[in-house]
Amino acid sequence: MAKVLLIQKGENHLFLPHVKRITSLVSLWLAVMIILAGVLPQSAYAAQPAISIQSEMGYNGYIKDGEWNPLTITLKSDVDVSGEIVVQTEYSYINGSGSYVKKVDLPAGTSKKVILGIPGASFNKGNNTIRFYKGTAQSGEYIPFTVGQSYLASSATASTLIGVLAQDPDSLNFLKTLNQQSQGRDLTVIPLNGEQIPDDSTLLDPLDIIVVNNFSTDSLSSKQITAIRSWVVKGGTLVLAGGSGYAKTVKGLEDISPVEYIGQTDVTSLPQLAIIGGDKPLKFESPFPISQAKPKEGANVSLQAEEDPLFASWLVGKGEVHYAAYDVAMEPLNSWSGHGEVWSTELGQKLSILPNLQGIYGSQSGFMSGLDYILDYFPSLTLPPFSLLVWLLLAYAILVAPILYYVLKKLDKREWAWLFIPLIAVLASGGIYIAGTSGKSSILAHNISIMELDGKGHANRIAGSALFVPRAGDYNLEFAAGTHLLVGREDGLLSGGQTGGPDRQYISVQDEKTTLKLKDMTHRSMAKMWLDTPETREFGKVDIDISYDDQGNPMGNITNNTTSDLSNSALILGGKVFILGDLPKNKSLSIPAATSMPNYGDYGSTLFPYGVSYGNIDEWERERGIINNYFGRSNATVNNVFLAWNKDKLSDYKVDGKSVASEDLNMWVQSVSPKFEANGNVNIPYGLISGSASSTTANELSANGPGRVQMSEGETVFDYILPKDESIEYSYLAIMQSDINGAMTTEFWNNDSEEWEVLSWNNGKVEFNENINSYINAGGMLQIRITTTDWSNFALPEISLKGRK
Repeated sequence: MAKVLLIQKGENHLFLPHVKRITSLVSLWLAVMIILAGVLPQSAYAAQPAISIQSEMGYNGYIKDGEWNPLTITLKSDVDVSGEIVVQTEYSYINGSGSYVKKVDLPAGTSKKVILGIPGASFNKGNNTIRFYKGTAQSGEYIPFTVGQSYLASSATASTLIGVLAQDPDSLNFLKTLNQQSQGRDLTVIPLNGEQIPDDSTLLDPLDIIVVNNFSTDSLSSKQITAIRSWVVKGGTLVLAGGSGYAKTVKGLEDISPVEYIGQTDVTSLPQLAIIGGDKPLKFESPFPISQAKPKEGANVSLQAEEDPLFASWLVGKGEVHYAAYDVAMEPLNSWSGHGEVWSTELGQKLSILPNLQGIYGSQSGFMSGLDYILDYFPSLTLPPFSLLVWLLLAYAILVAPILYYVLKKLDKREWAWLFIPLIAVLASGGIYIAGTSGKSSILAHNISIMELDGKGHANRIAGSALFVPRAGDYNLEFAAGTHLLVGREDGLLSGGQTGGPDRQYISVQDEKTTLKLKDMTHRSMAKMWLDTPETREFGKVDIDISYDDQGNPMGNITNNTTSDLSNSALILGGKVFILGDLPKNKSLSIPAATSMPNYGDYGSTLFPYGVSYGNIDEWERERGIINNYFGRSNATVNNVFLAWNKDKLSDYKVDGKSVASEDLNMWVQSVSPKFEANGNVNIPYGLISGSASSTTANELSANGPGRVQMSEGETVFDYILPKDESIEYSYLAIMQSDINGAMTTEFWNNDSEEWEVLSWNNGKVEFNENINSYINAGGMLQIRITTTDWSNFALPEISLKGRK
């Protein structure tokens, strides 16, 4: 034992110097590392920029569902950094999602604003995110925000949004009184500054009305002025006012104003204004300034102050421009109790409550969701006829059973059946595969466009496109500048299993073009796109000359002065359909005497009746679907129209730098404004003037297709705006309603007695031959109230008037 201990002691004695040396080296290495840590740059993670974020969706936080809303993001970094801001969001009304990308350079310590167009919805942490990538979104480094919220959290509104550009931000607060005066009406007045007006007209779409009052529009850029003008053409309502400051209000917008500015004058009373305001007292303690102007040809003067127009308006494209000769912020008018009623009369159906309550019908989102299934009807991608598959199956059965058995028996080789039956099955499957995929080996597009002609040569375009790709991979698409996109993906036609996700489609709206990157498309799959594209091309117009005879029948001619031949043309007037037929360019057609009445607003089936289908092909399925979705959006704005079709190639986007073979279908639409006066006689037939809901006590109210409404228990008032012409003396009035039920009561407002009169129907009709003016208020409006004691679905009452001018 002693010997062993001596040996161990000796070994320890030899090992200790080595341990000391190693300890010294380790200590030296640690000291060097500590010194280097203080000298060398920090790690990559520690060197990341510190970026803060602030965001505002819509206008002062108000978002319109289904429209392109501006998202303003303010970024600030502690170091210079360049990259891309990415907003990833899910769509609320179609099956899809997208990543919206904008390049941004951040100088150190300087705030930078970035504006993106984002489809409106109610946002929460679970359906969207905002990220910053150094370099590019697809390959760069993700930099988390150090301050601020990296997602949107806000709710969409159904309000009528009124944007106000004015020296006094409270100029139109008096309109809020209409929310109390009319139950169910929901108006939101949003004060704006010049910086909030975007360069892109599409981002103005959430606003229903823009009022410019005593505001220097020359402080806006030329792009902002152009955006306002384009927004009006697409359907916006613009009000220009300012009194003595009108000249600066209209600067840059003179061409769309309904009047030519002359100068200014003073008034001491406005009696006609007081009448429209409900005869509420209106006194001026001192001269009140108004602008003087001359109405342009085609403008409608609804009210005058002595010889000068006080209110005037006209149509610009699908939109309207209104002129007011005074500064709406000035007293005593601004706070006058009748002021809201005056503007309710002037703007009429633009302040209707129905567009805010009508659900899927009448909404842009509902319209796009309706187009979704129509894009599935890809003409060249239809399945082979069922009869072909039946013949292939029969051929296989005959070949495998009697013929194969007979041949093998003849050769005395029946044991070969184990080989030939599987072989024939493989060959038959291959034949069916070839039949089913024939013509599907190249990129194809299916484009649907709705061209809304403005009657002056231009058009607003609503478009959807389905893109079929035969092979898996990434695809780069390029669109015209200013195009805004929604993207949906379909499962592979054969491979299936394609998953969604916003990071699979990157959308970038740039000054010179819009790009879309479709990542990881599967074999034989399809992407659907909904396009909002500004149109600068000239398409011509359809000249429509229509008047009515004493019997209420339309007369006149329709002339195609567009740049294209049109087919299957028709007129829809007051709910009646007049089929015209093919209309080549530079040719005319007369309005036929024959007419058709659609059932429950089903114009599609009326114009394109169901016939014999061959296999799984219905020749007119797309046309019917497009018509009914388009007319289902509104029960008023498309009440009187001309429509026609062609298959010209209007979409011009590229895939991987190349044009794509496409199948196109275009519906052309132009509003019709019939003439009601001929030789001094005025005749307004049924259906040409639509009612719009101005107040309701019902919990649920919605449009149910053209000219139809459904509502829960309660009462709703409908306004009917007559032509604004004080020289018309009406001598006959009739009201008709087609589907009256026991749960409904219909009443008519008498302005003289200030009472509602119950209508006593005679075969669904009521006629008045005297005291017609007692039912027409000072603003040229009739009012009908419908009360229901149960859930009801009904057609709106229709009115007809006759008189002399």
